[in-house]
Amino acid sequence: MALYFILAVPLLAAIWLFLVFPRVSKHTEFEPFEKKLIAHRGLFGGAIPENSVEAFERACEAGYGIELDVQLTSDGVPVVFHDETLSRMCSDPRKVSSVSFSELSLLRLKGTDERIPSFSDALSAVGGRAPLIIEIKPYGERRELCRKVSEELAKYNGVFCMESFDPLVLRYFKKNLPSVIRGQLTQDYFRSGGGLSFAGKTVMTCLFANFLGRPDFIAYNRAHRMRSTLRTLKRCGAVKIVAWTVRSRE
Repeated sequence: MALYFILAVPLLAAIWLFLVFPRVSKHTEFEPFEKKLIAHRGLFGGAIPENSVEAFERACEAGYGIELDVQLTSDGVPVVFHDETLSRMCSDPRKVSSVSFSELSLLRLKGTDERIPSFSDALSAVGGRAPLIIEIKPYGERRELCRKVSEELAKYNGVFCMESFDPLVLRYFKKNLPSVIRGQLTQDYFRSGGGLSFAGKTVMTCLFANFLGRPDFIAYNRAHRMRSTLRTLKRCGAVKIVAWTVRSRE
């Protein structure tokens, strides 16, 4: 029994390391994102809605970096929009993935004159003036979204990285654009729910899917207590850890 225990401990440790360990070669390339405050969904407020071209313009003018969200329309156009549905921002109950880009162009954000921008329009508006954190939201076809985002980024002359809650998105970039800095968004799924099974919550909370995408950084919900996996990775300095979302200097 003692021999089995002696053999099992290093085996389990090796399995754990294989599952959770990040890529460790990109830390220095993350520096542009550490030198600026990041405007979450652009610098919005008042009459300027989130994830709008005007919010990105304001962020650039104020010297901020920018985080933005990308998903696909029904006709396969990558657009910058956070929610799965249009309800909160456009008072329309439909899902973004069920609406064509021409239909989206008729809508306005929060009653303003601002439209939902295509990813291409957002990149043009920023024009390399601010480092971009691009969150991939695969509400529709994951691979098609990743492919089209990659095509747009290949034409973009600016600093950027990508992140997603979906480890399979990170796997796509690991296989197809390995030079791009990639981040795993996570949280305590036992607190947030998210419709996952107990096994799913365990895998996602404990970062057991890291082996799929080998992230360069972990973006964690600052309102949640860090679980043991993330605390261990932080203590050994194996990965960059950032927080979402910080709303004050305090």
